[in-house]
Amino acid sequence: MATLTLTPALAPSLAPSLAPSGRPARPIRAAAAAAAAAGPVHLTRRGRLVVTAIALVLILGMALGTAGGVAAGSTDQAPVLESVVVQPGQSLWGFASQALPGLDTREAVLRIRELNALEGARGNVIHPGQVLLVPTP
Repeated sequence: MATLTLTPALAPSLAPSLAPSGRPARPIRAAAAAAAAAGPVHLTRRGRLVVTAIALVLILGMALGTAGGVAAGSTDQAPVLESVVVQPGQSLWGFASQALPGLDTREAVLRIRELNALEGARGNVIHPGQVLLVPTP
């Protein structure tokens, strides 16, 4: 195994500087003292923009987090869904009136269409054996 020895003559930047007392100087303390003597920190225009943007993001995040907590604690809950198989001879209208008897049939048809992504002109067509999601009453 080879060893490498650095002498101050070969590497003057790596050699420790000596304080007047003969001990190695402590550059960390000197840098801290120089920074304290320099005075307060002044931000550039770009620095102020960055600090302002971060503050706005934090404020918006807290506001949205609070709003999300209110929504999560509300009494409105997501409807419980059940899957039902379409029987031969059933239409969407008849299926909706049987699946959701306490609801207006037009509203029941709309909910079933939305839940099952039945869209367009063929949205009212269902087939025997098709599985549909239906909200429980």
